[in-house]
Amino acid sequence: MKLANIRKFIIFISMTLAITILAVSLIDGQKPLPQQLVSDIQIRQTDRPLTLKEEAFLSFNSKTVTRVFELAAIAETPARKKPVQLLGMNGDANITYSEKLPRQKISELMKTHPEQKPFEAVVNKSLLDALGIPLGGSFRIGHALFIAVAIISQSADGMIKLDKPVVYVPPFAFRATHLMGPASNVQYIYRLDLAKGITAAQLKAAIKKEFPDATWEILP
Repeated sequence: MKLANIRKFIIFISMTLAITILAVSLIDGQKPLPQQLVSDIQIRQTDRPLTLKEEAFLSFNSKTVTRVFELAAIAETPARKKPVQLLGMNGDANITYSEKLPRQKISELMKTHPEQKPFEAVVNKSLLDALGIPLGGSFRIGHALFIAVAIISQSADGMIKLDKPVVYVPPFAFRATHLMGPASNVQYIYRLDLAKGITAAQLKAAIKKEFPDATWEILP
C-alpha cells in the first residue's frame, strides 16, 4: 500500500472514531465527565430504587453498576430464629468464598431460575453457626425457603461486614420473601466501578448538577 493511501486510511479511521465518540456523548443530552482517575463508590437510596433516568446516568459514567437490595430480616429453621443482613444482588463479583457445594459454581448462583425452589443463597459462617445448620442446610426468610450453597470468606470492597449473619440471594429471591414494602426500610445500593478517568468527586458534582433534589447517600 502506498504511503499516501496509508495516510488517507489513518485519517478516515480517526474521523470515524471522533464522530462515534461525539454521537455517544450526545445520547439523551448527556456528556461524559472529564477523564482523569479511576475510583469505586457506592450510592445508597432509602425510600425507593433509582429511576430509569437516574440509573442511565450512573451507567453512562461507570464501567459496571451492581444493584443491591439490603434489609435487616429474620432467618429461621424449625429450631431457631436469628436476625440477618439480607442482600439481593444482580452479581457476585464483590464476594469470594471459602466453601461451596460441588454441584454449583459460585458464578452461576445469581443466574438460578426464579421458579427454582428452594432458592440458593451464599451465606457466611456466622449464619450457619447462628442457625445451627451445615453447608447445604435450609432456612426460611419471610415467605421464601433457601439452601446455603456457599460460604462467604470476605467482601472484597469491605463494605459488607461479616461478623454477623449475612445472606446473599438473587433479586427475584429477595422479592419472594415478600418483605419489601413502604415500611420495610429496604436500602437500595448501587456499587459503581467508575469509567476510566472519572473520579468520585467528579461524579458527585455531576449528580448534584443533574439531580439537584436527589437524596442519595454517596460513599466514600
